[in-house]
Amino acid sequence: MITTKKLFKAYNFKTWRKNKFQMFLSIFSITIAVAILLSIQLMLSLNNSYINSNARNVNEGDINISLFNQTLTKEQLNTLDDLKSKGYFDYTTTYKLQNKLIYGDVSSTAFLKFVDPNCYPIVNKNYKYKSSLQNNGVLISKLVADKFNLKKGDVISLNIKGFPNAMKFEVSDIIETNVTDESVVGVIVINKSILLNSMDNKLSNSTVKEGENLVSNIHIKINEKYKLEDIQKKLNETFEGQGKISTYKDVINNNKQALDKESKALDLIAVSYTHLTLP
Repeated sequence: MITTKKLFKAYNFKTWRKNKFQMFLSIFSITIAVAILLSIQLMLSLNNSYINSNARNVNEGDINISLFNQTLTKEQLNTLDDLKSKGYFDYTTTYKLQNKLIYGDVSSTAFLKFVDPNCYPIVNKNYKYKSSLQNNGVLISKLVADKFNLKKGDVISLNIKGFPNAMKFEVSDIIETNVTDESVVGVIVINKSILLNSMDNKLSNSTVKEGENLVSNIHIKINEKYKLEDIQKKLNETFEGQGKISTYKDVINNNKQALDKESKALDLIAVSYTHLTLP
């Protein structure tokens, strides 16, 4: 943690007394530096607290499995349904793809996320996706709304990969979502029933009932009676090598590592700045 004491400790006050103007500039410069560094630390601390308390939402479940080939095999589906029927967890799936969005003279790449509004999100169900995704309504992230100057009630047209024709959707609401891919402007959430009813038949797999194989992510909420590690071990037997399994604990650990690196970087900046501003 950077403190005012640490910054001032490195300064030679006898040298400052030899030049009052330089002393004034040094004190002023240090004060500004301390204020900036402490502000950055405060923001990092607040971000850390938010992520730690919302790790399950950030991870979109206690466990999130990202499938490498975006297909769910019959064996994997049977495993999920078997564990669900035995009461180990509840789960839902989403299908996510990158797609170009053109609106007026503006174009950019967005994530299209097809969800089952009856059970998504799997953790925080305060937001009513079911009512918002009816009658070709879609949810857009604030980033998409800002980029394309969209508002509730606006109608957008999408040429979706795998769909035979362009489809029109009405913006039913604007939501906050996290997107880490810098090449993607934001997220558009669509009812998965549209995917099941309209997707090109070439993407269907005869070994699984229609549309069930079109899965990019599996979101799991564990029954409180069971340990995260035990469920993860069971899933590894089926999904190892077929997808990336991440847990809410991974989110917390990754955030802690990132925070430690950022804090060390700030300490280094503080020390470097101290030496640069020495009289």
